[in-house]
Parts: sequence; structure tokens; C-alpha cells
Amino acid sequence: MTDPKDYTTASVCPKKANHPAGQKTFCWRWLFPVAGLISLIWFLTRVLPKPSRAAYPCQRVAAPMAGGFVLWIVGVICSAFAYRKARALLGQARLKLAVVCLAAAAVTGTIAIYYTPDRFVEAADPEPNAPIGEAKGLHPGRVVWVHNPDATDWVGPGYGHWWEPAHTNQAVVDAMMSRAIRSLAGEASDAAAWDALIRHFNLTHGRGDVGYAPGEKICVKINLVGCIDDGGWGGVDPSTYNLVTKLDYMNTSPQVVLALLRQLVNVVGVNQADISIGDPVCLFPNQYHDMCSAEFPDVRYMDHRGGITGHPRTKVQPSTTPFYWSDRPTGVTPDYIPAHYAEAAYFINLANLKSHTVAGV
Repeated sequence: MTDPKDYTTASVCPKKANHPAGQKTFCWRWLFPVAGLISLIWFLTRVLPKPSRAAYPCQRVAAPMAGGFVLWIVGVICSAFAYRKARALLGQARLKLAVVCLAAAAVTGTIAIYYTPDRFVEAADPEPNAPIGEAKGLHPGRVVWVHNPDATDWVGPGYGHWWEPAHTNQAVVDAMMSRAIRSLAGEASDAAAWDALIRHFNLTHGRGDVGYAPGEKICVKINLVGCIDDGGWGGVDPSTYNLVTKLDYMNTSPQVVLALLRQLVNVVGVNQADISIGDPVCLFPNQYHDMCSAEFPDVRYMDHRGGITGHPRTKVQPSTTPFYWSDRPTGVTPDYIPAHYAEAAYFINLANLKSHTVAGV
């Protein structure tokens, strides 16, 4: 008996043999005109009012795309015009002029096609071990990366929160912090490592070959952008200081903060009251604050508002030290760095490294 199955060949798109007919495919070549137009608008709106901005990295990226778009659009328009003119001349039996117009259409059309990429253009892979600039630090250019998968067992949303003690092991984080500091300084103990790092900093800042002196202030900048105090986007309820939304956002881990505080207080010997830590434009939520303040209650936990009754924080205040922007704007109110920054003898940027899709990272 004949097998009833249908073995007919599936229809295939004649232009793209690897795409079945009827299946929509995205044509990357049309991304160029859109990106080119946006680049042109961005370049003109930024550079025309202030030509010096043409040297900015973002404008140096936009300029060739904008220029390519201009050549492309000129080629398309001129090619279309020349072709229409050639057809009109042929209808009038003016052969020589028609040939000239056809040639012009071919040239300008070729330019337009040349500046229309066949595929999506991606950045080239960076060359490994080719740093930019002059290496700095106790061991110039040294970067330390410590990884331990036992630091957390969190598997994702719906299984508690990554910052909860049940999901992030404080002892493992403490050991990672210790190893990072010792590896960065190239010393066998935490105390020797901190002393080496601080002495090098003082030597390179005209303070002499001295270590940490009691009473010197240290400011630590952390990343709490998920708790930003902007009237709606941040996840902290300002009336309670509880983190109520963005519970799993990528803020600086409170366990990492606590590990650093233990190093500064217990190893370096810094008085708690001489340490300021926080993110100036954000709120320091109870869930993070309570973990740290239970052990270090006298540390100044910086906050954009200064806390509420029952949940005190140290409100960030401006200093008299101006903040200089790279484009040196005029006719605007000047900015000043936070007072805690200006008062500090040492500044630690406890960065939270993560992707930033808007910046293409």
C-alpha cells in the first residue's frame, strides 16, 4: 500500500535559498540609512553649536557614518535623476546626451551601492594585551580578578534574592576580598598589602613614605543605581527605606561592602566614624544597610536624603570644591563634589562591573 505521507519539497525563497518562502528575514542593508540619518542629526545638533565637540569620541564615531550616509543619499538621488533624464532624452532621439546621463546614473548608482553594506557591521575583536595609556599603581598595570562559584547559590528570580545571606556566603566573599587585596599588592598578609598600597599612594601624591594615620578619612563610592532617588525609577520606597521593586537589580553587593568594611576597620585600623560609604544620588535601602550597620553602626552610610526617623543615614552635602566637566560649560550653575569626597584622604571606588546596553557594553 502506498505511504500516504507527503514528500513534496518545501518551497524556497529564490533570493535566499536558506530561508523558506514566506519567512520574513531582516535585511541588514537597510539599517545603514537609518543609522546614518541618526548619526547625521546627532552630529549636526551637537557639533554646529560648538565645533570643538567634533573631537569627542562619540562624534568621531558618528562622523564617518554621517558622511557615508550623505554620499549614499546623494548617489541615490543623482542616480535616479540621471536615469529619468536619460529616458527622456532617448524618447527625444538625443542619443549622445542620453548615453552621458546613463553613465552618470551608473556612476552615482555604484556609489550608492558601495556605501550600502551587505551585512551588519560589527566592531572588531579588541587586540589582547594591548592596553591604552600609561600603567599606574604599585605594580603598574596589574589587574586582579578573583572568582569563586561558591560565593552564591542563587539561581535566579523566584528563588529568593541574590543579596540575602541565605544565597550569598559572607565567609567566601571575605576570603575573596582578602585574596584580591593580597594579590594586588603582592604581599602575604592583608595588613602588609594595605600598608604597601597606602604607602605607594602617599608616595605618588607628595605625602612621603608613610602608611595610614589614625584620624584620616576614607570615602568609599559604591553603585546603588537600582536605588536611585529620582522620584520613581529607583526601587526604594522613601517613606520606609525598604527596597520594594528592582529587588534583584545589580547593585553593589552588601556582602562585598561588609567585606571591605571588615578590612578597613579590623585590618587597617580605621575608626568607623572616619569611613563614609554610599552612592550620593541614591537611597541606602534597609536590606543592605542593616547587614552592614549591625556590625559597624558608626560608619557614615551616605544617602541622598539622609534617611527617615528610625532609619537614619548621613545626607550627602556639597563641598566648596568644584567639579570640572570635560566640555567646560559656561553660563550654568557649577557643580561641587560631595563633602565626604573632599574631606577624604583616601577614596575607594568599589565598582559594580556590569553590562550597559545603551553604551554598547
